[in-house]
Amino acid sequence: MKYSELIELYKTGKLSEEEKKKVEYDIERQNAISEYLFENDEMLDLEDNDILDNVEEKKQDDGEDVFLKSVRKSIRRTFIKYGIITGTIVIIITCFVIFALPKIEDKFYYNPGEKVGSSKDIDNNRLSLDMEVYSEMFLPEKYRDSATVVSNGNGKYDVVINQTSSYNGKYNHVAGTINKNKMVLYDANLLEFPTGNAFNPSGKIVNDFYEGIGAAGRKKEAFAELKKLNKEEMYNAYFTLDKVMTYQEFLNWTRKNDSLPVWCALCVTNEHSGDEAKYMTLDRTIGFRYGGCSCGRSDFDKNKYPLLTQFSLVEESDSKSEDYYSETDVKTHILSMLKFMKDESEFVKMVEGEDDLSSDINRLSEDIKKNGIHIYGFFTVDDKEELLRLSKLDGIDYVYTTPIE
Repeated sequence: MKYSELIELYKTGKLSEEEKKKVEYDIERQNAISEYLFENDEMLDLEDNDILDNVEEKKQDDGEDVFLKSVRKSIRRTFIKYGIITGTIVIIITCFVIFALPKIEDKFYYNPGEKVGSSKDIDNNRLSLDMEVYSEMFLPEKYRDSATVVSNGNGKYDVVINQTSSYNGKYNHVAGTINKNKMVLYDANLLEFPTGNAFNPSGKIVNDFYEGIGAAGRKKEAFAELKKLNKEEMYNAYFTLDKVMTYQEFLNWTRKNDSLPVWCALCVTNEHSGDEAKYMTLDRTIGFRYGGCSCGRSDFDKNKYPLLTQFSLVEESDSKSEDYYSETDVKTHILSMLKFMKDESEFVKMVEGEDDLSSDINRLSEDIKKNGIHIYGFFTVDDKEELLRLSKLDGIDYVYTTPIE
């Protein structure tokens, strides 16, 4: 009798008790073999002669191919198991690529949304602090102390650089993107420096690159331009002093003339002056905020960069009940900004295309430490009437104005 016929009789219950036990024993044996193969990830090699011999022997002894069916079943189970393992691996890799890889890649690029400082009360990101210091030093017309950042992963960010104070009631919030250390702003003018001859110092006190011709023309032409201004409007104004002043001399001058400039331009001493001017301007115009509004409460490493921001300078002055910043505090403030910008070379390279500040920063830092603060001009914002008044004061040598954008 063929084994298949025996199975059919078993199914219909027509076997004797002894035959029934034999079939059940065979079934149990086959299940045990299948379980063993599954648990040990073993797939039978059907080309193996021993197995084929066993199969033939089984056919001869028991008839039909019940054993082959069992082998196929084991193979099928093994494929299913490998399929599950492969699927799980694919899911893990996909999740890694989608969720983990973008965050890992972020670590290799400038992160504008990185939290800086240690204050729990101030939620401050790196771009806000970088822009606050950078704009104070180089962009007197476009001071910015706040930025909003949205991360898109893989070193990509959407940013908005906010304007938090305004002299004419208009605000210019500038949106853009940062993609793997490349910044694109949808108003490129935000990072535009003042024209190189906005200040026009006399060659007798400071090196004169422009031979007496400033952005508003020669001195007579510059002062004549003030009369053409609209008395209803506010203007940016760059005033050049007729001599270089120390910080204390400039502070006394502003008190005497009831003036509160927004920003001051710095120069350095000319150590090899001889017959040349005693002071030198730097390759670019660098300065600090003397007055004006600062709404930003940026947090930062106060041990490494003491009095880094103008707001911290204001707080320090208020704590001493002083109406003006002390020379010591201003010196600390400027040196902290210079050190900070030198350390933030990645940011500088991103916004300027290259990091070429080191020379000016080192030169100015060393000169301030050795010789103190020297001011050759200032920036302010006011109406026509006040600008005309300032232009007539003793100590003013040149003026250049631009409309507020």
